[in-house]
Amino acid sequence: FKQMSIVQNISFEKRVFGVPLPVLFTREKNYDTLSFLHQAFEYLEKSKQKVGIYRESGGMSSIHKLISQLDSGMPLDQLLNQSNNKELTCWVVADVVKFWFRCLPNSLIPEDFHDQFFNALELLEDEQIFRFKNLIDQLPIENRVVLHQLCEHLLSLAKDSDSHKMDVHNLTLLFAPNILHESFTSAEPSSNTIWFIISYRKKI
Repeated sequence: FKQMSIVQNISFEKRVFGVPLPVLFTREKNYDTLSFLHQAFEYLEKSKQKVGIYRESGGMSSIHKLISQLDSGMPLDQLLNQSNNKELTCWVVADVVKFWFRCLPNSLIPEDFHDQFFNALELLEDEQIFRFKNLIDQLPIENRVVLHQLCEHLLSLAKDSDSHKMDVHNLTLLFAPNILHESFTSAEPSSNTIWFIISYRKKI
């Protein structure tokens, strides 16, 4: 679905989707985390029914509804705590998370960095680690914070892959297009880049 078909009539002051990261962080006055992502990740990690998470669709009408609610200023945790909100499943929240990344005006890993990351994949392991760390250190602080949040989230999910059938490899395949806005890139180097960042996060 198209970003503007959902968010075009929403006040920019409240909007969550399609807003530059610096604006979101400044609005929250917090550079440790973004509340929407924190609440979404926490919910998804604690969810007991998450087979095919980030792969199975949550249903278009429910996804559109949640996006509109969030963009009108309603906190996700408040919506999740509504006992009568039966249509708000982990698959809906997961789809909305992917859509949020896809809607960023600039990809989480900016386009100017794509080829540099892809080229680093051709190096030997120690050189790869050094080069990836150097590139990540050059990213804007907001991008680094969100990238760290996302890596920790996907690793947390992957630990329970026996139950929901989504290991790190599967999760990176699904997330790479949203992190790098894959229309500018090719699928294999994109997913390999994200896999490396997640797998070597403690070294880079």
